[in-house]
Amino acid sequence: MAFGLQLLRVWIAELFYYLHEVVEAADATLVLIALVVFGATFLAALVWRVGGGRALWLVAGGVALARLLGQVAASPAANVIIASFGVILFLLFLPISLGHLRSIGANRHFPTSILLGLSIDTVLKGAFGTIDLAWLPGLLPITIVAILIALQVGLLRGLCVERSQASATSLRLAWPLLALGPFLFLQTQLFQNVGLVATVANWSPPVALEFIILWNGLGMLLAGSLFGRLPRRAWTWAIVVGLILIVVTLPLEGDPLVGLELFAGQAAASIGLAIISEDRSQVRQAEVKEQKGHVADGLKNTPIVVGLSLFVLLGLLLGYYLGQAFLFISSAMVGAGRARAPASTDRVDLTAGVISFGLVIVPLVALIGWREPEPVTGSYPVRLVSYNLHSGFDVNGRPDLEAIAQTIESEKPDIVGLQEVSRGWVLDSSVDLRTWLSQRLGKPSGCGPNAAA
Repeated sequence: MAFGLQLLRVWIAELFYYLHEVVEAADATLVLIALVVFGATFLAALVWRVGGGRALWLVAGGVALARLLGQVAASPAANVIIASFGVILFLLFLPISLGHLRSIGANRHFPTSILLGLSIDTVLKGAFGTIDLAWLPGLLPITIVAILIALQVGLLRGLCVERSQASATSLRLAWPLLALGPFLFLQTQLFQNVGLVATVANWSPPVALEFIILWNGLGMLLAGSLFGRLPRRAWTWAIVVGLILIVVTLPLEGDPLVGLELFAGQAAASIGLAIISEDRSQVRQAEVKEQKGHVADGLKNTPIVVGLSLFVLLGLLLGYYLGQAFLFISSAMVGAGRARAPASTDRVDLTAGVISFGLVIVPLVALIGWREPEPVTGSYPVRLVSYNLHSGFDVNGRPDLEAIAQTIESEKPDIVGLQEVSRGWVLDSSVDLRTWLSQRLGKPSGCGPNAAA
């Protein structure tokens, strides 16, 4: 999950800053590329049928390989190709992993696995000052990626023990999964966005990361505890989830209760994910049976619904900041309560939540060494530099914040006026440029509107 999200952010950034601005590809070409990449999700049923239990190895291993190749790729052209194939495999991974977990009776782990992957990705990003690990040079990022790949292989060995078949799921029962794409958008844009949370809450990035880890842990505990244990027609829960998300997605900046609201929002989103992940095809035991000499294929309809939900995610990412998006998230999750789901008799597994809470050590270490730059007094004349950051991306379409910092330092300015300063924008890889440069240059920072001509 973490690898897939990193590849997705790289792909979006390369789409805009390399293909659009450097290569000068036409808008129609970019749209066609995006449709092909996201449209690959509908092939999940074919991949599942051909590969069976090995399909999960294929897509998950491919994502890991693409992530490693992207880390060492020096050419932007190679990077965009690698990221495109990696995103295709990641999008295939989502319905295939859900189908596989359902087939072995472990679908209760799907929502907590998604949330744990989100949390690991956020910790990695926050640990490096909101710069994506994929953009960092050197041996350390490669080593981290290699360690994560080794962990992933160990987990896959435990899951892919046999060729599996999932239970059949009708479109009527699968359609709550339409909320999966909007859920991922909400996570990417808000709940896992260290730069944005730090901005709207006026917190330092380590504090913002600490709170994100805490509400992720809470979300995992709730998703693990409530999965399959809500009423069969969970209207009340679904409506509460929708209402909370609507409130949380209202403007947050300057709100004194922003921390509490985000806690409530992630808790509600996690419960919503648990609701839509339940296997409603198992209401009757007879749902899993052989029909006309073959085993029912649980991915016949699931990829259709998941694919449609990911197209919604694509529209939200490219359209950006659409207020209606959050209403759609809420309504989709409310609709999830319509279908009946079987009561779970499984033991509550809180492992993912415990692991997530263990990640709080990372921002605590960062907080120990965190210092806000102090303003200094001087005398005239004052050297003033104006710099358009282009959201941190260079002329080759790659982010290079260190080069920007060195350029500013070479001018020895007293005051620096910056433009196009990205602070958590998903299209710009969610980096918090203002805070990163303030720490790197040792200069206090402030922000305000510019003068329009």
